[in-house]
Amino acid sequence: LNDYGAKAVSIIVMNPKNGEILGMANKPDYNPNDPWIEGESYDELQKTWRNRAVSDTFEPGSIFKVVTAQTALETNSVGPNDTFVCNGSITIGKRTIHCWKTSGHGVQNFEDILKNSCNVGFAELGKKIGKEKLNDYIHKFGFGQKTGIDLPGEAKGIVKKTQDISDIDLATISFGQANTVTAVQYLRAFNAVANGGNLITPHVMKEIKHYDEKSGREVADKIYDVKGNTTKILDSSKTAQLRKYLETVVSKGGGKNAFIAGYHIAGKTGTAQKAGVGGYQAGKYVSSFAGMAPSSDPKITVLVSIDEPNPSNYYASQTAAPTAKQVFTDLFNYLAIKGDAVPEDTSQSASQVDVNQDD
Repeated sequence: LNDYGAKAVSIIVMNPKNGEILGMANKPDYNPNDPWIEGESYDELQKTWRNRAVSDTFEPGSIFKVVTAQTALETNSVGPNDTFVCNGSITIGKRTIHCWKTSGHGVQNFEDILKNSCNVGFAELGKKIGKEKLNDYIHKFGFGQKTGIDLPGEAKGIVKKTQDISDIDLATISFGQANTVTAVQYLRAFNAVANGGNLITPHVMKEIKHYDEKSGREVADKIYDVKGNTTKILDSSKTAQLRKYLETVVSKGGGKNAFIAGYHIAGKTGTAQKAGVGGYQAGKYVSSFAGMAPSSDPKITVLVSIDEPNPSNYYASQTAAPTAKQVFTDLFNYLAIKGDAVPEDTSQSASQVDVNQDD
């Protein structure tokens, strides 16, 4: 909060293989032993008491391109030789979508539009997929419904009905606008890419035990059933393909500030302008980074979401990505996750988009 002058921040760490929440933190927070803060109004206290990671919804911005890209692979909507031409903007109906690179990216392939976080390219990709298939996978990923996490106050977000999606909606949904998500909801979907295609209910409770006086041992009353809370939604070979692409985002693209020498981290940044009454709010953004490591067989996933960082320094590449780097560094040490050789080329692709500022 102090580093970026932000209104709030949420960070979640999960084991993507079994849905365990290894860590969840929100700031500002409160002392549960003394929840009353002198001088604060009841409404302001209520905002502090809620768990932002499960209760607050937001437009995810470019981190949602992970969902669109995986959907394209699953539905065979994109091929290795497909190209996307970015001239800096694209007009759909009466709306113009601008790319952060006003001169355009030129001719790109599928991996390029993800690495470059090109909104024009993703608008075209959304058109290739089609609104029916894209919305079908959005629901398969669990958006628009509660995750079932064992915490109170969960919100389900908003997903537009297929029949209500216009051409411009299809474009903006493809790069992370129009629909809303919670942090825990997004990370559950991201975990499906990390673990080879399984949508797993997130949970903080692993087991409940009691001491049995007769046997003199601890006895488990309840153990979390991973298999009973898992649904296969994606092809494992295609999730592996996307993880390779997401690794280039961290090594060569907008996620460069999350790069850690010696480790393969795959991830995506996103900087979404906040919606308000009558339109988007000037100078107000949610900056996020979602990452997994090691990318070939992820053991941990991390989501950093920063609400309203200082308008002079609000891009996710400047805020959420370096914060995630600190989190990953601590996790690698604490969990004794060993690194391996990775390319040293970490040239960054800066990103700035009109309606949806990214990276």
